[in-house]
Amino acid sequence: MRVLLTGGTGYIGKHVVSILQNRGVPTLILGKKPLDHMPSNFQFAECDLLRSSSFDVIQQFKPTHLIHLAWFAKHGEFWTSVENTQWVTSTIDLVEQFAASGGQHLTVSGTCAEYSWDETVCEENVTSICPSTIYGKAKNLTHECLQLLCDSKGLSLAWARVFFPFGGAGEHPNRLFPSLVSALRAGKSIEVNGCLQRDFLHVEDMAAALAHLSLGSKKGVFNMASGETLSIKQFGDLVATHLGKSPDLVVDNRAGAFGQPMIISACVQQLKSTGWSPAMSVIERLATFLSKD
Repeated sequence: MRVLLTGGTGYIGKHVVSILQNRGVPTLILGKKPLDHMPSNFQFAECDLLRSSSFDVIQQFKPTHLIHLAWFAKHGEFWTSVENTQWVTSTIDLVEQFAASGGQHLTVSGTCAEYSWDETVCEENVTSICPSTIYGKAKNLTHECLQLLCDSKGLSLAWARVFFPFGGAGEHPNRLFPSLVSALRAGKSIEVNGCLQRDFLHVEDMAAALAHLSLGSKKGVFNMASGETLSIKQFGDLVATHLGKSPDLVVDNRAGAFGQPMIISACVQQLKSTGWSPAMSVIERLATFLSKD
């Protein structure tokens, strides 16, 4: 087994790198910049995936498995950026060259934004696909194109719909969890859209699930989530409690939730049926991480 990895320096990708390193899997990372510390079983090839039309290095490396996580992910902008459309074509180009080099299996990150957010539990083969954002539409189009491509070339595909990762190294400071921790540690109040309910999964567990799908050559569509739905107020209160702060510092600003889906929750039976389960629950993850404070 030889893995081709994109997005290896990103938030989730960094944690996938750690798993592949620990497993000793020969890995080639494609990207604009190398890792700060390159593991001995890793190679790096500088590449702008949106500009490259030829990936000779893939032919030379001859990967059997592809984990494709690279995408436009700038905080606060990725939902509506037209750059999402460029990633559709670049992903197809990448997979075509992966297939031409003898590739067998690909794991690609999708998004919960592909689903219709109608406040029902998102289930892979039940919930309607009706994305309302450019990001969700681009990911869904990518999935449809890749499935056709894989079927025609005899590749297997694990399409991983990412929900709401949190914690761990590399999380953007303006995301919910770091914002809560920063404010509460300083004894400051913080407003949240507390009535909204989301399915959170610790980034280390999400990375482990992605690696599990890839290294096990799993096939199908999988929700990358915990199956635990918490309101954002509940999540914030847990953070406050584990930091020894008053939950009253987490202020529920319901007006800020206007226009957003009230509930985005996931069924994870399909993922668990592959033999994977998170190392800890969301509540246990919060307690473990914040107890180090």
